[in-house]
Amino acid sequence: MNSVADTSLKQVTCDLDKLVEEYTHGKKAYVAPHRKELGVITVPLIREIIAPAVFRQEDPEPLTATINGEEYVRAIANKFKYGERARMLQVLRKLGLGGMMPQNRSEIPANAATGDYFDACTYIFGDSAMKGPRALSVRAAATYSCALSTTPEGLCVDTTFHNRANEWGTLYDEIEKKNSDNLYDRIFVKPGTLLLQVITFTGKSIPAELLDMYLTVLSAPFMAGGQTSVYGVNVKTHVVGVFGGLFEHAINSPYELLAQVLANSPETVNNPGTLSEAVFKLMTDVYPTHINPIDIKELQEKLIDIMSDDKTPEGWETAKDKVAEYFTRYFD
Repeated sequence: MNSVADTSLKQVTCDLDKLVEEYTHGKKAYVAPHRKELGVITVPLIREIIAPAVFRQEDPEPLTATINGEEYVRAIANKFKYGERARMLQVLRKLGLGGMMPQNRSEIPANAATGDYFDACTYIFGDSAMKGPRALSVRAAATYSCALSTTPEGLCVDTTFHNRANEWGTLYDEIEKKNSDNLYDRIFVKPGTLLLQVITFTGKSIPAELLDMYLTVLSAPFMAGGQTSVYGVNVKTHVVGVFGGLFEHAINSPYELLAQVLANSPETVNNPGTLSEAVFKLMTDVYPTHINPIDIKELQEKLIDIMSDDKTPEGWETAKDKVAEYFTRYFD
């Protein structure tokens, strides 16, 4: 398989030549994004924690969700989306296909074409930018769910003690003339923990070429969780499959998916291989059109090999031009 375009999922991806539509209003012509069509692609993921990871907000406790009366760790979407968006920018820069702006620092010169700055990463993950007095906003094609641990919180977290010492190695604060009170426990998710997450593209919105790029981004481990990302990679991603159909199903929610896994095959939840098989079976029951994880792994490796040879995968240059044209025509 050279691309998602070579599979039966092609029928629920969008055409690069149909990203925009032209309309008239009286004597005035204008451009708008192409109307959404019936079709959904969903990508269930197993996030394997391979080094301590902290997933929390302001509270020192990790976020949780209640499934079947028990508390499970819940990592919000941005804990993963931020790292994968950064990786996508790196891929585009490597190939000269985009990545003109750093993440979260978006300002487009007033006299520049928007498509010279907004790119495939913008299309997949969404973005906003200022261009002169105007604020430009792009909704993400990829909808990220929360990620839920497959084992209860009490079985997959641990605690470390944190203190913020000064340069001299003591807790003494020379300004306040007292010892620092920056002492607290940090609760982290233990290595070996598995989390379920689902990425969804609705409305027949993702071109096959951009989906290939996204699958490439998922192939490598990355750093997640602000407090623990300084220690290096801590999350490895297993793609269970890519599934397509006309309508979404409730199983696209990780809450529904995890509940079904626990009900049907609870013995699988501690091993990424057996868990992947269980999730794959549940998904194929409702999405008969799919790509299996072996073919996805083969595609990821093939695309990375092409990039490693300083070449650009087939169709990606065209995708760059079409996406740039889309953003320029729409915003300018």
